[in-house]
Amino acid sequence: MAFLRARQVILLLSLTAVMALSSCMTYTYEDALQEIPAERSLLEEELPSTRKVVSDGEPEKMAPEIAEPEIAETPAIGGIERTITTIDVALVPLPCGGPEDLLDRIVDEVNSSSYDIVGFTGEEESLSYVANRLSMRVHWTEQGLFIATELSVDLSATPFIQVETEMGRTVHVALVDIQESTVFDQLVVTPDQHDWQKIILESHEKRSEQVNYLLDYRGQDPLLVFASLGEPASTDWFETADGHHYRSRVAWPMVEDFSSKRFLDSWSMTHYSALASPGHTWTLVTPEVTYEERVDFLLSLGLLPVKTMVIPMGPWETSRFPYEYRSAITGTFVLP
Repeated sequence: MAFLRARQVILLLSLTAVMALSSCMTYTYEDALQEIPAERSLLEEELPSTRKVVSDGEPEKMAPEIAEPEIAETPAIGGIERTITTIDVALVPLPCGGPEDLLDRIVDEVNSSSYDIVGFTGEEESLSYVANRLSMRVHWTEQGLFIATELSVDLSATPFIQVETEMGRTVHVALVDIQESTVFDQLVVTPDQHDWQKIILESHEKRSEQVNYLLDYRGQDPLLVFASLGEPASTDWFETADGHHYRSRVAWPMVEDFSSKRFLDSWSMTHYSALASPGHTWTLVTPEVTYEERVDFLLSLGLLPVKTMVIPMGPWETSRFPYEYRSAITGTFVLP
């Protein structure tokens, strides 16, 4: 308690001292008037003008008006104006053993189309029948396949067909047909799916020899491959294995080999998923089950796919089982 009383006494003395000092510092307005003279501290003269007078007496601003900046046109890179070049193409896998009336309908469809390049795969007899009836110029490969196009073609770029677009761009074209594979047939009669991967890989060793020259391509020009591979892409089976009546998660290596060399699978690049957009190009209907697969591809290196579609062809006979029908795949590509 004594300690608290001592603190109160000290606080009271401090407040008294502050009040005394404050009363000594009182300074009134009348005191200021007596000490500070009531005169202007600035000179009476006007400040110099920032404007000059011209001959007619009219004032003019000293600072010139700011001119609008001149915007120069940006020159094209390398002094060359580049325009976007696109090509529309189609791969038509002719049906195995297709009758003439179906082939005639295919010919009519191609003749009335506006595709820049159409590639054909299939049996020799069907290929010859179609080639002789097309209105477009036909160019054969050493493998017995052909493209139809009205663009300028150079066949000296063996084993490729060199095509020049209307904008003067060069594209190398190749066709692959390895549909004679019996891999899928072997899987159908092999009940144990654990053996499927071994069957696929054993067959791939021989089949890959037919595409190695494409995988080794080192040219400067873009390369477009019309490929009837006779097998699906691994992504198609992996994405749809759950709930599918015959698919399982096994690796189909052919498309994977192309992808490892930076080729683009145009269908998978332009569609959301294999489940939503399967893109089937081969269908086999039996009394027990229907098989549907995407086995035909437009593979590109140095071309960007922006749109792809499948167009069914057939079937031409449904009264007997089994029967099959095929679909063409079309694509629009940009040459960067």
